[in-house]
Amino acid sequence: MPRRQTRRVGRRVQEAVEILHANGCITTSALQAALGLNHSEAYHVLTALKKAGNAVEVLLGKTSIWCRDEETARRVVDELKSEVRRLLCSNGRMRYATPSRVLELVESDGQAREVFSRYVLLDKTRNQSYKPQALAFAYAVLRELFGESPFQRYRERPIYLVTC
Repeated sequence: MPRRQTRRVGRRVQEAVEILHANGCITTSALQAALGLNHSEAYHVLTALKKAGNAVEVLLGKTSIWCRDEETARRVVDELKSEVRRLLCSNGRMRYATPSRVLELVESDGQAREVFSRYVLLDKTRNQSYKPQALAFAYAVLRELFGESPFQRYRERPIYLVTC
C-alpha cells in the first residue's frame, strides 16, 4: 500500500511549483540544480506535480521539459521550431538538415544558442562531436518541424529535406 506524501516531499513540491511558475518551463536537471536534489528525487517531485495537474511534460529526444500548462509547453516547442526554421531558411544554401548540422548552426547563432541552452547542453565530446542527448534533442525538433520520417538515412543517421 502506498503511503502518503511526506512533509519533506511536500515542501519540495511546493518549491518546484514556485520555480515552475517563475520560469514557465524547466528541465529535470535545472530543477535538480535549483533544489539541490539528485535526479531521482527531482523526477519524483516533477511527476507528483504532473499527477496533481500543476505541470505538463514535453519529451524532446532524451530531454524532459516540464511546463506549468499546455499553452506554455506549446509556445516552447514552437519557439524551438521557429529558431531551427529561421536558421535553416536564412542560410540559402541549406537543402538538407541533420541533427549535427542544426546544432552547428545553433552554436553559431547567439539567439538560437540562448534558446537551446535553456533546455540542453551544447557541449562536445573529446572527439569534437555533439553529445547524444543534444543530438536526440535536435532530431526531435527536426521531427516536430518536418514530420516523423526523414527524407533519407545515411549510415543510420536521419537527413531531412529543408522546405522553406
